Amino acid sequence: MPLFATTVAPDGSARLGIYGTGEASSAVLTTSPAGATELGLFDPQGNARTVLGSEKDGSSTLSFFDARGIARAHFAARPDGESRLAFHDIDGEARAVVGTGSDGTPAIGLRDKSGNARLAMALDPDGAPAISIYDAAGN
Repeated sequence: MPLFATTVAPDGSARLGIYGTGEASSAVLTTSPAGATELGLFDPQGNARTVLGSEKDGSSTLSFFDARGIARAHFAARPDGESRLAFHDIDGEARAVVGTGSDGTPAIGLRDKSGNARLAMALDPDGAPAISIYDAAGN
């Protein structure tokens, strides 16, 4: 097995795979003709565990996956200043989200197992706090 391999697809996307002792890639760097770049880190079984991405529009993401390939945490930063950190449950559903809007206002949200918003906390642009608590029906 080579230590690394490169490929260029017909659409112009390029891929560099770096291999460890097994046959599965340890790391893969890809670029697309649209300007996106992604770096994936893999476990010995070939499952993506960490993915760092950058989009043509300036957005950046960092995602972490469990051994089953389920997203467990995701961070995104957008060029307009919005950012978000989401924590996912064992089924991959976002349960806790912390973020800031493009104007810098912070917010925190918690969701139940069904994906319903149950608690939201935020500050408005003037710094005034708001807390919302919802029942299972969203009221």
